[in-house]
Amino acid sequence: MIEENYDEEYYDDVDEKNDRFISYLFERGTFMFDWHKGAILPLDNPNYYFGRVSVSIKKGDRPSGTIQFEKDTYPVTEEKVNKLYNYIESNLDRLIKLTLNQTDDHYFGGVDQINIKYKSLFLVIRSDNSLLKEEVKAVEEDIKNILISE
Repeated sequence: MIEENYDEEYYDDVDEKNDRFISYLFERGTFMFDWHKGAILPLDNPNYYFGRVSVSIKKGDRPSGTIQFEKDTYPVTEEKVNKLYNYIESNLDRLIKLTLNQTDDHYFGGVDQINIKYKSLFLVIRSDNSLLKEEVKAVEEDIKNILISE
């Protein structure tokens, strides 16, 4: 039985978006980069934007996505996406090492995670449970510098 408030069009749209995402995820040559960091706070909290990172990039025919560090937003350009892609490619061994040197511990109260889809690889780097925190910070700084450059 369908609930009274069931919005079929909404769920059809969500299903279609999920199908596209999964298809994109399994394509061998695709590149996606997501980095989200910040405390879980109400929007009206004065510290809401402190240290917050929200980056979501897809490289396709045209690069798309968002780049935001604290309150500052930056354009997603083909040049930035190519620099990021080249950085990931040239530091792949380092990034895999960071992915493998994490504990199974999970911390609640915030998010601090980088997801990288590079060709057939999907890497997840969480600095809160990394055994190589300083190296993760160095990678984050390198990536931030690429993304905020003009």
